[in-house]
Amino acid sequence: MRERLLELLALGDGELVAAVGASPLSDDLEPAGRIPNAVCRHDPSYPPALRDDGAPRLLYVRGRVARLSALASAPAVAICGSARSTDYGIELARAIARELATRGITIVSGLADELAAAAQREVAVATGARAIAVLAGGHRAGCPATRRALAQAIAARGCVVAELPDDCAGRVWGRIAAARVLARLAAVTLVVEADDTSVDLAPA
Repeated sequence: MRERLLELLALGDGELVAAVGASPLSDDLEPAGRIPNAVCRHDPSYPPALRDDGAPRLLYVRGRVARLSALASAPAVAICGSARSTDYGIELARAIARELATRGITIVSGLADELAAAAQREVAVATGARAIAVLAGGHRAGCPATRRALAQAIAARGCVVAELPDDCAGRVWGRIAAARVLARLAAVTLVVEADDTSVDLAPA
């Protein structure tokens, strides 16, 4: 056991990322010398807000890591809501996101519920502003099929981050885990609509 542990500790960063199943989404997203699409908490580019004990040790990033660091250091507001969002809540989230984006504030949200996705769509597509999306699973398996085009639009100017490797589907605890990340990345978390459940109220 000790010998095996020493062998693992001797692996390079690229080998460690490969060992947990990560794979780059695009060869041109990161400069040479950096692990493609992954950043650990010991990297200077890792968002300072995620360096406490309860935060992820590693993030898989679609979009430049340097961009994630810059966006996470700027004023940011997290927008989230219920999995059973109403039309009113969705329109309210869009209006709030649009107003914040015009003031240069980064919008952080998940993509699992329609309310959060609508806020991100307003920012990334309508206003062309930068945003951060947090996935509950990996980039390929954990992003809902209906939101993949939106994820690409967000990554073009902002970042999409995941705690799990690309081909890892969401877990039961995925939404709560993602909620803790988005809440840490933002100075303020705005819950537009929520049911009285542990999942919906997790970011609060």
